Amino acid sequence: MKIIGNLSFKKELQEQFANLDFNSQKIDMLLVEASHHIEFETIFSKYELHNGSLIVFNNIYRSESEHAYWNNIIKSDKVTVSIDMYYCGVIFIRREQQKEHFTIRI
Repeated sequence: MKIIGNLSFKKELQEQFANLDFNSQKIDMLLVEASHHIEFETIFSKYELHNGSLIVFNNIYRSESEHAYWNNIIKSDKVTVSIDMYYCGVIFIRREQQKEHFTIRI
């Protein structure tokens, strides 16, 4: 697991789940604060994502620029499944699945 931009959340997770490995090269789950606007291609080149990895983008509606950032990400050919849950967005890397986008109103 990796967390980009929310160190207080990382500290909370470490306190609650002592066995979480934040130093692994193989990433199962990546949490990104939308305000960091890290290029999606950079995420793929910098982190070892695999088929089955998921990426959570927090606060995708906090501002117009963050929502535009989210919309650009879900257009990527590398994204197969995306879920917009208003407070956050989740991307699934599943090469065997056709591209789909879901919006859930919570």
